Amino acid sequence: MCPIPECGRVMRDLAAHLLTHQAERPEKCPLKTCEYYMKGFARTHDKVRHTLTHFKGSFVCNFCSTSGTVTDRTFQRCDIFLRHLVSVHGVEQVTPVRREELCRTGVMKQSQRSLGDQSVATCTLCSEPFDVQGFYEHLRGCVLRQVTRTYSPHQRDA
Repeated sequence: MCPIPECGRVMRDLAAHLLTHQAERPEKCPLKTCEYYMKGFARTHDKVRHTLTHFKGSFVCNFCSTSGTVTDRTFQRCDIFLRHLVSVHGVEQVTPVRREELCRTGVMKQSQRSLGDQSVATCTLCSEPFDVQGFYEHLRGCVLRQVTRTYSPHQRDA
């Protein structure tokens, strides 16, 4: 339970939750006109999730069959597209480092990774080819780089 009297929430990760009560929030949004440029976030994860919302564009799933319309496989938000990759294409929500650790300890077999979609598609942002698992692991970083380039330091401080 959170020891802050006006909060009192029960949290799984109390240490992470306590960061949200800090006056200083060091993780800032890269977009100067955004309220979170000044307000900031206590945790990097929250800043990343927020920054992805600034991406201006859409995501077309090149792993889906082309028999449907492009609209059927187009997503306006990165988080929804990532969820689609998990639910439709069998992506594992385990980081590569954690997957290696699970394989090394025998909790997960290396062959479990190959259960998902094995087709290869190109990232429309950077033109690099990926299998679906690799693409899932790549996408957040690629979108963040795109947003950061769009709102470069020169533009942020103008």
